[in-house]
Amino acid sequence: DEITSWSQVMESIKHHNRYWNNNRLANSLTFVVTMMPNWFVDAIHVLMWMLMILFILKSVSGDWRLRPLLVVGVLWSVWIVLPWHDQMASGNYQINYVWSTALNLVFLYSFNRTSLMGCLTALPASLMHEGFSVPISMGVLLLMCQRVKRDKTMLSDKKMLLSIVLYLVGTLFVVFGPAIQNRFASISANEDVFSFNAFVYKFFIREPILLISLGLVIVYQIKCGFKSLKDFFRAETLWIIIALTS
Repeated sequence: DEITSWSQVMESIKHHNRYWNNNRLANSLTFVVTMMPNWFVDAIHVLMWMLMILFILKSVSGDWRLRPLLVVGVLWSVWIVLPWHDQMASGNYQINYVWSTALNLVFLYSFNRTSLMGCLTALPASLMHEGFSVPISMGVLLLMCQRVKRDKTMLSDKKMLLSIVLYLVGTLFVVFGPAIQNRFASISANEDVFSFNAFVYKFFIREPILLISLGLVIVYQIKCGFKSLKDFFRAETLWIIIALTS
């Protein structure tokens, strides 16, 4: 039925979180925006798109404003490489993926600079979508361990510790929502996620970004020499684990 009142919004969120999509903030927001004017929601969609692109560029080392080809490459990648199938461009998917990407990029950018914004965005970013927050939690924890190993004084950085704690709390809240078992059962029934063939098809053929990335790294390192390739995998083990986890 069409949602026409805030009481219906709250009831829909409650039912959705209990029986289907755990405690994901993105889906709750999908119900909330149905009560807002279309022009206002469209404006937020555009803002989130701009925020996503901006923080992808800001996450690259160097001044992106002096690298026009980088800007073109990012825009091309976002529009062409990302899997815009299965209704990905619908309002629900925009909130689940574009909004989630934007907020998590802001969090990661701020966390890496131990700024107050990292603390402010940690909780909402982690609550948006477990597909983002679970691998990012893993990566942030590994990064934290690496930093502490190099410099014990990092443990006294209250902003960084608070942002990690808030992000982990949000992640656990989403992952252990009451509907998580129903969702896993539904996914397992419709797709053989534990099959090696299904894994290869999904991550290397249907959405080959991992294969393309790995191929580019190998080609670049072979060009620099096989010893360089060996040294790369040895020196960058942590980042490889983070990438594969993501």
